[in-house]
Amino acid sequence: MILRDGAQAVTASPWRHEASTGWRGSHVSGALLFALGQTALRPLLWVLPLQKCFEALAKRTEQQSADLFSYFQEAVRLWEAHQSMLSVQELELEKRMEQQRQKHSLGNQAQEAHLDKLLDQLRQQSHEETLKLHLEKAKDFLENMKCS
Repeated sequence: MILRDGAQAVTASPWRHEASTGWRGSHVSGALLFALGQTALRPLLWVLPLQKCFEALAKRTEQQSADLFSYFQEAVRLWEAHQSMLSVQELELEKRMEQQRQKHSLGNQAQEAHLDKLLDQLRQQSHEETLKLHLEKAKDFLENMKCS
């Protein structure tokens, strides 16, 4: 069947069949090719823009990932710098604490030595008046140690 514009219309089958010789070959009519071409192009009309959108999205995601990686690299660098400074400060603090412990210990040793001296003097006294005086000195000293 031939249409007004000269193209052949698609009949029951787009394949021509030659009855006398069987299938001699498949020939697709021009109208069917045109219809198939139009049908094949329709998905491309929405696939191509989607593909472009996905490519743009992939580029943007890649850039954002690179930015995020850069941000975290800087954060890690800052963290390590602060950690290093804190370690130095911790060592300095421990050193100062040890110095204070030693100073306090030396002060305690000096007080204990002085108390031992006072107690020795107390033991050596034989007169009641001097014994009372040394006892008061020892008590005052113990009271001062207790308060400090």
